[in-house]
Amino acid sequence: MEKKAIILVGHGSSMPHNKEVISALAKKLKENSFWDEVSYSFMNMSSPSIKGAIEDVCADPMVTSIVMAPVFIAPGVHIKEDVPEILGLAPGEKTKEMEINGKIRTFYYSEPFGPDDRLVDIINDRALAAVEQCIEKG
Repeated sequence: MEKKAIILVGHGSSMPHNKEVISALAKKLKENSFWDEVSYSFMNMSSPSIKGAIEDVCADPMVTSIVMAPVFIAPGVHIKEDVPEILGLAPGEKTKEMEINGKIRTFYYSEPFGPDDRLVDIINDRALAAVEQCIEKG
């Protein structure tokens, strides 16, 4: 039985909260999705690295499809250049087959969040909560 995996890609930070948030998102995704394997990785300053997360996921020979999902709002240099370079993707390429541990794996590279309407709802919720907190203190 072939398995599907997703690896979240965060920026990384010297502050532990960044890793905690990405790790919590991965845990929630695992609990509420159809992915067989869920992992996370970071561009820098935190571990596991992207390559390390790929190695861990690919230790399972049944994992044949892996989505690399950036947890970024907008496509900056990491999203447009750094991650594709790590994955060996040509400019504009979103999928690539690679042999890892003697098995062909298909990698898919998803887009960052962008101006998604679901984010608008979150922003509104957070803003209204901030106003409510100020009124309660006030």
